[in-house]
Amino acid sequence: MANVFWFRRDLRLADHPALNSALESSDKVYLIATADVLGAKFSELSDLRKNSLRASWSALSGSLGGKLTVVESPSQLVKMAGELRVSKVFASKVFDTMGVRELEAIGKDLRASGIELVTAGGNYAVEPGLVRKGDGTPYRVYTPFFNEWFKIDPGIPVKPFSRVAVADALPGAWDPKVELGSDIRAGESFALETLQKFLDHRVHEYSEKRNRPDVGGTSHLSHALSHGEIHPRTILASIPNGLGGDVFRKEIAWREFYADVLWHNPESHNDYLDAKYSQMQYNFDEDVLA
Repeated sequence: MANVFWFRRDLRLADHPALNSALESSDKVYLIATADVLGAKFSELSDLRKNSLRASWSALSGSLGGKLTVVESPSQLVKMAGELRVSKVFASKVFDTMGVRELEAIGKDLRASGIELVTAGGNYAVEPGLVRKGDGTPYRVYTPFFNEWFKIDPGIPVKPFSRVAVADALPGAWDPKVELGSDIRAGESFALETLQKFLDHRVHEYSEKRNRPDVGGTSHLSHALSHGEIHPRTILASIPNGLGGDVFRKEIAWREFYADVLWHNPESHNDYLDAKYSQMQYNFDEDVLA
């Protein structure tokens, strides 16, 4: 049985339950990444963001022996899936407002072609929506959220499944021009290297030096987390106990708290979380803002 795995913002091979599901249940898997996401067309991104993505795709393709296909839009993925006569398209679960809308729309288009969209895993240590108060309602304040989030065991990082079923890359009309990202270091291996450097040299003083721009005391993992080149579960499994590690663990929890709030309040993607603030008056006078 031939299937497709759809890479979005999860550009890694390790600790990747959705990719493992595709590889375990298929005789052949076509690996396809899409450049556009709903609300952010690749062609409209800044050059820096374009090249950042290009570097990530290039690194992932290198890890796959060149067996990654990159297409411009999800609609092209739907068309290719139909032409390949696959049974399923696998993808990571998403929880952000635009991601949910995109997967719902693409899932509908795939079903029209007799293809099932299967989601699993995700890019969070604790799935948004799981952390709740005793009465079942979600948290709107970070500290009590963290106290409950910390009690949930995210498990150990998931080992990669055999890639023997991975099919060769497909010929396509769209050229992502990955060579333009050659000056940027990115990818899963670099993310793991960056994590190790943080653990070796900065984590123990993170509580104090993370706010010091003159010493570079942060983890430098923002790019990797944004593009899904490393799973937060992988990071958490490596973080030591102690003040620095505890503070960094809370920073990861902040990321998950915001994802949880957005999951429960999808309208807050572009509107006020608390409607009363919509009554605030703003001064957009250019002389004031200059």
